[in-house]
Amino acid sequence: MNTPSHCIINLTLLGKKHTLAIIMGGFLADFPLFVFYLLQKFYFKSSEQLIWSTLYYQSSWQCVFDLFHSIPLALAGLLISFYYRLSVLIAFFASLILHSFADFPLHHNDAHRHFLPISQWRFESPISYWDPLHYGQIFGSLEILAVIISCFLLFSRYPSKISRFFIIGIALLYIGFLLLMVTYWFK
Repeated sequence: MNTPSHCIINLTLLGKKHTLAIIMGGFLADFPLFVFYLLQKFYFKSSEQLIWSTLYYQSSWQCVFDLFHSIPLALAGLLISFYYRLSVLIAFFASLILHSFADFPLHHNDAHRHFLPISQWRFESPISYWDPLHYGQIFGSLEILAVIISCFLLFSRYPSKISRFFIIGIALLYIGFLLLMVTYWFK
């Protein structure tokens, strides 16, 4: 799933309390990907083709991406948060775990090792949220539908202007992601 959709859907599923922690949990798993992309694109001046066909798959970057998608590490954080009754961190780690659970069945050749450091195993799903060779059009469309429904639900849940401003901002970021992906696919 695209990062903004994790934020929107996690916020819809995990409730109204600790909104920022839920958004940050939905975002954190993909944070290294943003760092990677910005470095490759703007510092090293790499082409989109090189970034996504070769550089993304380098073992050093894969290790970083996979650690941030580690379900055991996020569960450890969640258990510690429960033990100390830190509700903000409970919301954060619940969102981080939900992000990884959503990614697990939706990545094929770009799958993460979700069980690091316990296991090196990587589940290469037969489906993908983006790859047309693995039903990306279907699951990408379902993701778009889930985001649209979530935005409507969030609009009714958060009536204040500032909340709606942030919901619109995340939705616009999501649209930007989709446009970037479509631009890349059709080059």
